[in-house]
Amino acid sequence: ATQACSQDCSCSDVIIDRCFPPSTSEDVHVESMQQCKDNCDLFGSFGECSYFTYTTNSIDENCKMFSRETVSDWIADCDTQGQALKNEDGKCLAKDCSSLSTNTNDCPRGCLTCDSSVPCSGFAEFDCSPIDEGLPIITLDESLSYQECQLRCINQG
Repeated sequence: ATQACSQDCSCSDVIIDRCFPPSTSEDVHVESMQQCKDNCDLFGSFGECSYFTYTTNSIDENCKMFSRETVSDWIADCDTQGQALKNEDGKCLAKDCSSLSTNTNDCPRGCLTCDSSVPCSGFAEFDCSPIDEGLPIITLDESLSYQECQLRCINQG
């Protein structure tokens, strides 16, 4: 039986670092993430919000709206990227399953492509506290592609 998963088991669970924040189209103060989303929906109706960030930190303008790119574009521009390896059913998660789906030893339950057809794939939680003091479990001195690095992590268990 697969073990229950409450975090780091979906396409929306990503880790990013060394990103260059894009300029915002609007910054407002709101009381909740839902209010921030509602503002983004409103501004998006006239092309001024394609995604938003919301923080509970004590800052005045805690809802930042972005219109010049998508959240996927912003994440893709970050120098460090990572994602959950498998979902709660044990299926591998990948940007591109073509290199994983044929390797049944690595992904015996199959592979799920994390793209816009996956519910909540446009949602990402970031700037959270790192687990294990944020220290990597393994660091490789090799130059690997994203897919090669992901496969190596899957093999590590």
